[in-house]
Amino acid sequence: MNTISTLKLFNEKVDKLINSRFVKHIQENKGLKVSIKSSVGEKVGISHNLPDQDAIDAFVLTVRFFIQDNESTSLHNMAELYTEISVSQNIKDDFNYVRDKLNSELSKKSMFNLQGKNLTRREVFDTFIYGGLAHAEAEKKEDFDKWMRIEPLAAFITAEFNNVLIYFLDCIAYIKKVNLRALEELAK
Repeated sequence: MNTISTLKLFNEKVDKLINSRFVKHIQENKGLKVSIKSSVGEKVGISHNLPDQDAIDAFVLTVRFFIQDNESTSLHNMAELYTEISVSQNIKDDFNYVRDKLNSELSKKSMFNLQGKNLTRREVFDTFIYGGLAHAEAEKKEDFDKWMRIEPLAAFITAEFNNVLIYFLDCIAYIKKVNLRALEELAK
């Protein structure tokens, strides 16, 4: 796939995510909420306004275009593309800035400490993607299944995953703007 086609495909996939049911749900509900209610002698109650599983699954299916290195639009492959194309250094720097910002955010600790291990946001993201939603890598699948069996944890860690997806979308939406500037320069 050539450079212009790759940049356009990246932007098409971003638009697909922006217009997804997942995003519409979050916009309509003004974000994500999970709460827990507990009283002595009663079952713990969990309430949330998370998107339904079909909306999450459809969103993740498209997210794979940005994380699977067999796709020209993966962030890794896009980084290589931006080192090679003839656009201004400012555009290249903007791409690298947002990619670095995303990687930095994913490296941050989540609010979850499971069995003495502080999980990073990347570990939550990877475990959901590669252990439950899009793949079934053995170790990640085992962790994902454990998380989903514990009702309060399942709701809160799913909310964390959804928040990572929202941040991910913000970053790739910014990259879409960078791509548009690159396409303008390449057209000259």
